[in-house]
Amino acid sequence: MVGKSKAVCRLCGEVFVQRKDYHRLCQACWMGICFDGSVKSGAMSLWREWGGKCAYCGFDALTWDHVVPQVLTNYQNQDTPHDVVPCCKRCNASKCADPVESWYTRQPFFDQSKLERILNHTRGQNGKV
Repeated sequence: MVGKSKAVCRLCGEVFVQRKDYHRLCQACWMGICFDGSVKSGAMSLWREWGGKCAYCGFDALTWDHVVPQVLTNYQNQDTPHDVVPCCKRCNASKCADPVESWYTRQPFFDQSKLERILNHTRGQNGKV
């Protein structure tokens, strides 16, 4: 690990490998994936299950997407591990409040097996392919 130093996250205190674009935040805090402030390890586990990639297009995931848009449930489905998947900023902005099935099937990168994995994940089933 030449040229990289360890740092302490200014929000949660975790020791991590410093990257200049994280502004002294560990990856979980930088991505905002601490679901309720205490489930950080579960959030990181979920992020790793998807390989740190967008569940939809496969690019690097920098955000989380509510598979079932919060606006469609009157914000009853808050940030729970079965409601969110890692997502790139482009897909997150594009999907907005659309239901996942209608939005994803219109995308040029649509993949039926990924859609099934996402839907299984939201049902609490093992999302691994």
